[in-house]
Amino acid sequence: MSGNTVSVDPLGGQDQLIVNATAAADTITLNLTSGSVNTGANGGIVALSLADTEALSVNGLAGDDIFNVTPGTIPVSLDGGDPVAASDVVNLIVPAGAGTVTFNPGPLADEGSFTFSGAGFETVSYDNLEGATVNVSASGGVLVVNGTNADDDISIVGTAANSLTVSVNGGPGVSYSGVTNLTVRGLNGDDDIDVDVNDAALGVVINVDGGLPSTGGDVVTVTGVPGLVNENAM
Repeated sequence: MSGNTVSVDPLGGQDQLIVNATAAADTITLNLTSGSVNTGANGGIVALSLADTEALSVNGLAGDDIFNVTPGTIPVSLDGGDPVAASDVVNLIVPAGAGTVTFNPGPLADEGSFTFSGAGFETVSYDNLEGATVNVSASGGVLVVNGTNADDDISIVGTAANSLTVSVNGGPGVSYSGVTNLTVRGLNGDDDIDVDVNDAALGVVINVDGGLPSTGGDVVTVTGVPGLVNENAM
């Protein structure tokens, strides 16, 4: 231990490291390419061995927590705990080499996960979070958003150039930036997929795959931008 830094190397076996923040509002920075967890002004720094740690869990506990996460070679699960006034959020910074980013909703609205097609980048999953931002510009700008095998309501709203917000089944809107290509996959079930281009400078190619419907079929609704030739808006 040096100052407020604790070095952890669990050595052999299958090991999971659990890091708890505090009951205050914490800003927690995780870098899974270098192997560090900084729990912010209220806590300290954990330097972990990526070679000997097979999984990482970080608990925000109470308070309105912010998780700044760079994914890397081990899977990480985040638990925001109970927010006090506003919400717990994750900011996902996707580095070069991570490839296509895929969002998968969880069984509850405040659960979900992100996976990456690039070699050496493991899953980032979360629970008890009320918001997320994801920057995919460094990884190439390709994004996939999955629904579930039930009937889904998926909403896509353009917010600025190469930026949009996506919500699945009433869950928190995930704000994406740096997007050039988005594929929405409804999977099974009778899905309602709403695309609101909203911004003339969006510049994102949007592909929709409804999957296999149950009985009624999948419905896609596209809202363009007033005053544009909207077949070119996407």
